[in-house]
Amino acid sequence: MWMVDERHPELKLGLARQCGDEAKHYRLVAERLRALGVELVGHDPLAGGHSPMFRYLRSLETPAERVAAGPFAREALAMVRNEIFAAFAESRGDEETARLYREVIGPDEAFHHELGRRMLRRYALTLEDQEAARRAVARTLQLAEELQEAQRLKQGISSAPGC
Repeated sequence: MWMVDERHPELKLGLARQCGDEAKHYRLVAERLRALGVELVGHDPLAGGHSPMFRYLRSLETPAERVAAGPFAREALAMVRNEIFAAFAESRGDEETARLYREVIGPDEAFHHELGRRMLRRYALTLEDQEAARRAVARTLQLAEELQEAQRLKQGISSAPGC
């Protein structure tokens, strides 16, 4: 959603790379679920509407805010949550899922986070942009915590991936 109106070519290309990687992750996870016998026909990931995190990310307007909340903060969370999920899968004897998260998805998420770190240096130059970036990181972390707690309470999920 941010690529459409992004004017900086380097950031636009970085976001495009991240979008492609996330689409690849979705495909790989769907294939893994099918291999485990989970039928995805008729599954609509947007049946419940957009999440509060999506709505918040969509509201961000400046490159500094977007980089801080998305590639930097959100991908750092994904790296941690995916490793916890890989360990959970491994503890359940599912080495293939653990390998997928550690060897394919994890390195991509680390690349996205590093991209965010590098881009923050380029797009959070003014005090105003730096403060906006700090607020975006704080709100992203707050929303992630709220969503994780909601999953735990409503669905009993304590080891969900983050990609």
